[in-house]
Amino acid sequence: MWPDALLVPAALVAGAAVAAVPVAYAVSDLGSPATVEGRIVRLRRFRDSAGGDDKWTYWCAIDEGRSREVRAMCLSERMWRPPREGDLVRVVAGRRLGWIGSVEVIEGSRPRASYDDTDGHPVDAPENLGEVRILPDRPARTAPPA
Repeated sequence: MWPDALLVPAALVAGAAVAAVPVAYAVSDLGSPATVEGRIVRLRRFRDSAGGDDKWTYWCAIDEGRSREVRAMCLSERMWRPPREGDLVRVVAGRRLGWIGSVEVIEGSRPRASYDDTDGHPVDAPENLGEVRILPDRPARTAPPA
C-alpha cells in the first residue's frame, strides 16, 4: 500500500514520463522539418464532435512515388482548402509526427472540380458474410413435356 503523501507525486512522475516521448517528437519536428514532394492521393476531413462543438481534423495523403506506402499527414483547414486530389505538391512537414507546415502546389491536376465525400456514405450491404449469396438462385425446374 502506498502512503497518501506519495500518490500525487508518483502520478505526476508517471504522467511526465508518458508525455516525454510525444513532446520530444514535437520538439525534433520543429528543429528539422522534411520536404516531401509528390501527388496528393487523398484529402479528407473528419468531424470530431466532442461536447456538441463540431471541430474538423484535416488529412492529406501524398504519394512520393518511391514506395508502395502512402503517408497521411495532418494539416490546418487553411492549408487543406487550396490543393485538390491529383495535384503535384511540395510540403514541409515534421519528420516524426507528420504535421504539415506549408503546402505549395507545383502542378495542378486536370479536373479542378470541387467535391467533398468525407461525410458518411451508407452502404446497402449485409451485416455479416453469412448473408452473402455466392451462387445465384437457380430457377425452379419444370418437368419435361411427355
